[in-house]
Amino acid sequence: MPPGDICARCGQRPARYWSYAVLGPVTLRETPWCGPCFEAETAAEDPGDLATADEPGPTPEEAEESLLALGPIDWDVLRPCLPGPEAAGDAPAGELAFVADAVRRIAAHHGQTLPADVAAFVARHGGRSPPAT
Repeated sequence: MPPGDICARCGQRPARYWSYAVLGPVTLRETPWCGPCFEAETAAEDPGDLATADEPGPTPEEAEESLLALGPIDWDVLRPCLPGPEAAGDAPAGELAFVADAVRRIAAHHGQTLPADVAAFVARHGGRSPPAT
């Protein structure tokens, strides 16, 4: 959260709040907000949209759409969250595979090229998830 960030919504006022796009153990992006824009954005969110235990969860298509909406990825925010090869034993392999595949699909959906270090993480941990559409 560098000082001097300007609100991503209005582009005019200094940021006072930051929201994060989080996927499991990693942060994909942070968005700076000024006070009025943050209040307007959070007021627009409807907590009634959240599924309860009695309601069906999202369809696979809805889940993929929500996943892809986490992008575009800010590589400078993501990098510190990714474990290096020496720390691979600290997180469950399934979680790392999920993150690797999701990062690949989100980046592809947003037309982003994986930087070399992120591509190495994806190659190390990625599974066989279908590409984003």
